Amino acid sequence: HERGFAFPDFGSEILESVREHVRSDVIRLGNPLDLGDVLSSDAIVYALDKILAQEYVDGVVAVFLRRADSKYEGAYSGLSREVYADVGAIMRKYGKPVVLALITTCRYFRDMQSRMDYPVFDGPEVAVEVLAVLRDYYRRHPA
Repeated sequence: HERGFAFPDFGSEILESVREHVRSDVIRLGNPLDLGDVLSSDAIVYALDKILAQEYVDGVVAVFLRRADSKYEGAYSGLSREVYADVGAIMRKYGKPVVLALITTCRYFRDMQSRMDYPVFDGPEVAVEVLAVLRDYYRRHPA
């Protein structure tokens, strides 16, 4: 990646546990991990938790596409629960950053910004840049 990030391979155990939550074999399981076919908020939280638990993972950029009305029906009903509080809890659990990019309407984005206790960004490019800034800062100022 142009910002110097490495994408380590996830072990087969992680990928197999995530595969259990996937509707089909359409998505690519690897790193980056595409959860576009996962239609469950719980499965997304589960995958994020499993990934951040890995010692070799220092942080994650997560990109969520969200309908503003949150009226998910039929096959999509499992996505109706917002996962943002869970993402914050996982960050605190592992002490690792999850830089969240939320692609949605401006109104929903602003509402989420006001309700979340961590920053959210409006695009993946900005999220990657923010993670790079965090990495560079902590390289210069080790704990």
